[in-house]
Amino acid sequence: MINTDKLKGLRREKRITQAELAKRLGLMPCTVSQKLNGKRDLTLDEAETIAEVLGIDIGDFGTYFFNRTVA
Repeated sequence: MINTDKLKGLRREKRITQAELAKRLGLMPCTVSQKLNGKRDLTLDEAETIAEVLGIDIGDFGTYFFNRTVA
């Protein structure tokens, strides 16, 4: 599960709109919204593209795309 809050925050910080992100992913903005809100699954390729667009370092990849919850 992706860390939606952290990812959205970084997107806003980098001043990249959801529409711009959707264009880079080759998806409709509504689909990107669903993926960033955890309503649809995000593929590894999509996660890698988002990381590239947002400038996420490989060492930080897991903190954005693997939300660790312990019960």
